[in-house]
Amino acid sequence: MNWQKVWSQIATRSDNAMEQVGRTVQNIPISAESLAEIVADIVQKTGIKPTDSVLDVCCGNGVLTQKVATYCANIVGIDGEKKLIERANQDFSAENITYIVGDAFEVKSLVNQSFDVIILYFSFQYFDSLEKGENIISSLLSLLNPHGCILLGDVPDGNKIAVFYPNLLHRIRYWISCLTGKNAMGKFWKYEEIAHICKKYNATVKLCPQKETLPYSYYRVDYLICGI
Repeated sequence: MNWQKVWSQIATRSDNAMEQVGRTVQNIPISAESLAEIVADIVQKTGIKPTDSVLDVCCGNGVLTQKVATYCANIVGIDGEKKLIERANQDFSAENITYIVGDAFEVKSLVNQSFDVIILYFSFQYFDSLEKGENIISSLLSLLNPHGCILLGDVPDGNKIAVFYPNLLHRIRYWISCLTGKNAMGKFWKYEEIAHICKKYNATVKLCPQKETLPYSYYRVDYLICGI
Protein backbone atom coordinates (compact mmCIF):
# COMPACT_ATOMS: atom_id res chain seq x y z
CA MET A 1 0.00 0.00 0.00
CA ASN A 2 1.32 3.44 -0.93
CA TRP A 3 0.72 5.18 2.40
CA GLN A 4 2.44 8.38 1.24
CA LYS A 5 -0.19 8.74 -1.47
CA VAL A 6 -2.99 7.95 1.00
CA TRP A 7 -1.92 10.61 3.48
CA SER A 8 -1.28 13.14 0.75
CA GLN A 9 -4.93 12.74 -0.27
CA ILE A 10 -6.10 13.03 3.34
CA ALA A 11 -4.04 16.19 3.80
CA THR A 12 -5.81 17.97 0.96
CA ARG A 13 -9.38 16.75 1.21
CA SER A 14 -10.57 18.99 4.05
CA ASP A 15 -9.78 22.03 6.14
CA ASN A 16 -11.05 20.28 9.24
CA ALA A 17 -8.10 19.79 11.57
CA MET A 18 -9.14 16.50 13.09
CA GLU A 19 -10.23 14.98 9.79
CA GLN A 20 -6.83 15.77 8.31
CA VAL A 21 -5.21 13.32 10.68
CA GLY A 22 -7.91 10.73 10.24
CA ARG A 23 -9.36 11.04 13.72
CA THR A 24 -13.00 10.40 13.02
CA VAL A 25 -15.79 8.22 14.37
CA GLN A 26 -18.32 7.30 11.68
CA ASN A 27 -16.74 10.02 9.50
CA ILE A 28 -17.33 12.67 12.15
CA PRO A 29 -14.20 14.34 13.64
CA ILE A 30 -13.70 13.33 17.26
CA SER A 31 -14.71 15.87 19.87
CA ALA A 32 -12.43 18.21 21.78
CA GLU A 33 -13.34 16.21 24.89
CA SER A 34 -12.17 12.97 23.29
CA LEU A 35 -8.94 14.61 22.17
CA ALA A 36 -8.32 15.88 25.70
CA GLU A 37 -8.89 12.38 27.07
CA ILE A 38 -6.46 10.91 24.54
CA VAL A 39 -3.79 13.42 25.56
CA ALA A 40 -4.37 12.73 29.25
CA ASP A 41 -4.02 9.01 28.58
CA ILE A 42 -0.74 9.54 26.70
CA VAL A 43 0.67 11.68 29.52
CA GLN A 44 -0.39 9.17 32.16
CA LYS A 45 1.05 6.12 30.37
CA THR A 46 4.37 7.72 29.43
CA GLY A 47 4.82 9.74 32.61
CA ILE A 48 5.85 12.85 30.67
CA LYS A 49 7.48 15.43 32.93
CA PRO A 50 7.97 19.21 32.46
CA THR A 51 11.71 18.64 31.93
CA ASP A 52 11.32 15.97 29.23
CA SER A 53 12.22 16.08 25.56
CA VAL A 54 9.59 14.36 23.43
CA LEU A 55 9.55 13.07 19.85
CA ASP A 56 6.20 12.73 18.06
CA VAL A 57 6.67 10.50 14.99
CA CYS A 58 4.01 10.65 12.26
CA CYS A 59 2.66 13.78 13.91
CA GLY A 60 0.28 14.67 11.08
CA ASN A 61 -1.03 18.21 11.31
CA GLY A 62 0.28 18.67 14.85
CA VAL A 63 -3.04 18.88 16.68
CA LEU A 64 -1.90 16.19 19.14
CA THR A 65 1.67 17.47 19.24
CA GLN A 66 0.56 20.90 20.41
CA LYS A 67 -1.52 19.41 23.22
CA VAL A 68 1.34 17.23 24.45
CA ALA A 69 3.73 20.20 24.24
CA THR A 70 2.06 21.78 27.26
CA TYR A 71 3.36 18.92 29.43
CA CYS A 72 7.04 18.82 28.40
CA ALA A 73 10.10 21.01 27.92
CA ASN A 74 10.27 20.56 24.16
CA ILE A 75 8.82 18.35 21.45
CA VAL A 76 9.81 17.52 17.89
CA GLY A 77 7.09 16.48 15.46
CA ILE A 78 8.02 14.58 12.29
CA ASP A 79 5.79 13.65 9.37
CA GLY A 80 6.45 12.63 5.80
CA GLU A 81 3.62 14.71 4.35
CA LYS A 82 4.75 18.28 3.68
CA LYS A 83 1.21 19.67 3.55
CA LEU A 84 0.46 18.37 7.04
CA ILE A 85 3.63 19.91 8.44
CA GLU A 86 2.75 23.21 6.80
CA ARG A 87 -0.62 23.04 8.53
CA ALA A 88 1.09 22.17 11.82
CA ASN A 89 3.37 25.21 11.62
CA GLN A 90 0.44 27.42 10.67
CA ASP A 91 -2.18 26.32 13.18
CA PHE A 92 -0.57 24.14 15.86
CA SER A 93 2.77 25.72 16.66
CA ALA A 94 4.30 26.77 19.99
CA GLU A 95 7.67 28.03 21.22
CA ASN A 96 8.74 24.58 22.40
CA ILE A 97 7.69 22.74 19.20
CA THR A 98 9.85 21.99 16.17
CA TYR A 99 8.20 20.41 13.12
CA ILE A 100 10.23 18.50 10.52
CA VAL A 101 9.24 17.04 7.17
CA GLY A 102 10.74 13.58 6.85
CA ASP A 103 10.25 9.85 6.47
CA ALA A 104 9.84 8.01 9.76
CA PHE A 105 12.44 5.46 8.65
CA GLU A 106 14.99 8.28 8.37
CA VAL A 107 14.26 9.81 11.75
CA LYS A 108 17.79 9.16 13.06
CA SER A 109 19.24 11.40 10.37
CA LEU A 110 16.62 14.11 10.90
CA VAL A 111 17.20 14.89 14.58
CA ASN A 112 20.41 15.58 16.48
CA GLN A 113 19.24 14.74 19.99
CA SER A 114 17.87 11.91 22.08
CA PHE A 115 14.50 11.86 23.80
CA ASP A 116 12.93 10.92 27.11
CA VAL A 117 9.59 10.00 25.52
CA ILE A 118 8.82 8.97 21.94
CA ILE A 119 5.23 8.83 20.69
CA LEU A 120 4.00 7.01 17.60
CA TYR A 121 0.24 7.42 17.85
CA PHE A 122 -2.46 6.08 15.51
CA SER A 123 0.23 5.23 12.96
CA PHE A 124 1.99 1.96 13.81
CA GLN A 125 -0.58 0.02 11.80
CA TYR A 126 0.84 1.59 8.64
CA PHE A 127 4.16 -0.12 9.26
CA ASP A 128 2.40 -3.12 7.89
CA SER A 129 4.94 -5.92 8.06
CA LEU A 130 7.22 -7.46 10.68
CA GLU A 131 10.23 -6.06 8.82
CA LYS A 132 8.88 -2.50 8.77
CA GLY A 133 7.80 -2.75 12.40
CA GLU A 134 11.24 -3.91 13.46
CA ASN A 135 12.96 -1.18 11.44
CA ILE A 136 10.97 1.63 13.04
CA ILE A 137 11.15 0.23 16.58
CA SER A 138 14.93 -0.28 16.40
CA SER A 139 15.35 3.22 14.99
CA LEU A 140 13.31 4.80 17.76
CA LEU A 141 15.11 2.79 20.46
CA SER A 142 18.41 4.25 19.23
CA LEU A 143 17.06 7.75 19.97
CA LEU A 144 15.75 6.93 23.44
CA ASN A 145 17.43 8.24 26.59
CA PRO A 146 18.13 5.78 29.43
CA HIS A 147 14.95 5.12 31.42
CA GLY A 148 12.90 6.62 28.59
CA CYS A 149 9.91 5.03 26.88
CA ILE A 150 8.21 4.66 23.51
CA LEU A 151 4.43 4.68 23.23
CA LEU A 152 2.96 2.87 20.24
CA GLY A 153 -0.52 4.25 20.69
CA ASP A 154 -3.89 3.29 19.26
CA VAL A 155 -2.65 0.13 17.52
CA PRO A 156 -5.21 -2.26 16.01
CA ASP A 157 -5.15 -5.36 18.21
CA GLY A 158 -4.29 -8.54 16.33
CA ASN A 159 -6.57 -10.47 18.65
CA LYS A 160 -9.57 -8.27 17.84
CA ILE A 161 -9.83 -8.50 14.06
CA ALA A 162 -13.17 -10.25 14.48
CA VAL A 163 -14.36 -7.38 16.70
CA PHE A 164 -13.60 -4.81 14.01
CA TYR A 165 -14.78 -7.09 11.21
CA PRO A 166 -17.61 -9.12 12.83
CA ASN A 167 -18.77 -10.30 9.41
CA LEU A 168 -16.70 -13.22 8.06
CA LEU A 169 -16.95 -11.89 4.53
CA HIS A 170 -15.46 -8.58 5.63
CA ARG A 171 -12.58 -10.43 7.32
CA ILE A 172 -11.93 -12.40 4.16
CA ARG A 173 -11.89 -9.18 2.14
CA TYR A 174 -9.42 -7.70 4.63
CA TRP A 175 -7.08 -10.68 4.34
CA ILE A 176 -7.29 -10.58 0.55
CA SER A 177 -6.48 -6.86 0.57
CA CYS A 178 -3.39 -7.59 2.68
CA LEU A 179 -2.21 -10.20 0.19
CA THR A 180 -2.81 -7.95 -2.81
CA GLY A 181 -1.22 -4.82 -1.34
CA LYS A 182 -4.50 -2.91 -1.31
CA ASN A 183 -5.09 -2.91 2.42
CA ALA A 184 -6.23 0.57 3.47
CA MET A 185 -6.61 -0.40 7.12
CA GLY A 186 -3.05 -1.32 7.96
CA LYS A 187 -1.76 -4.17 10.11
CA PHE A 188 -3.43 -5.58 13.21
CA TRP A 189 -0.44 -6.15 15.51
CA LYS A 190 -0.24 -8.88 18.13
CA TYR A 191 1.61 -8.43 21.41
CA GLU A 192 3.77 -11.47 20.66
CA GLU A 193 5.02 -9.89 17.43
CA ILE A 194 6.09 -6.67 19.13
CA ALA A 195 7.58 -8.55 22.09
CA HIS A 196 9.69 -10.63 19.69
CA ILE A 197 11.05 -7.48 18.06
CA CYS A 198 11.78 -5.81 21.39
CA LYS A 199 13.60 -8.87 22.71
CA LYS A 200 16.04 -8.67 19.80
CA TYR A 201 16.97 -5.14 20.89
CA ASN A 202 17.09 -5.76 24.64
CA ALA A 203 13.88 -3.84 25.25
CA THR A 204 10.68 -4.72 27.05
CA VAL A 205 7.10 -4.10 25.99
CA LYS A 206 3.92 -3.83 28.02
CA LEU A 207 0.44 -4.15 26.55
CA CYS A 208 -1.72 -1.32 27.88
CA PRO A 209 -5.49 -1.64 27.34
CA GLN A 210 -7.29 1.61 26.63
CA LYS A 211 -10.04 3.09 28.75
CA GLU A 212 -13.45 2.16 27.42
CA THR A 213 -14.27 5.86 27.00
CA LEU A 214 -11.56 6.34 24.36
CA PRO A 215 -13.07 6.37 20.85
CA TYR A 216 -11.30 3.31 19.43
CA SER A 217 -10.78 1.21 22.55
CA TYR A 218 -13.06 -1.59 21.38
CA TYR A 219 -10.44 -2.84 18.92
CA ARG A 220 -7.21 -0.92 19.65
CA VAL A 221 -4.55 -1.11 22.37
CA ASP A 222 -1.35 0.71 23.33
CA TYR A 223 2.15 -0.74 23.69
CA LEU A 224 4.71 0.84 26.03
CA ILE A 225 8.30 -0.01 25.15
CA CYS A 226 11.24 0.59 27.47
CA GLY A 227 14.94 0.03 26.79
CA ILE A 228 17.10 -2.03 29.12
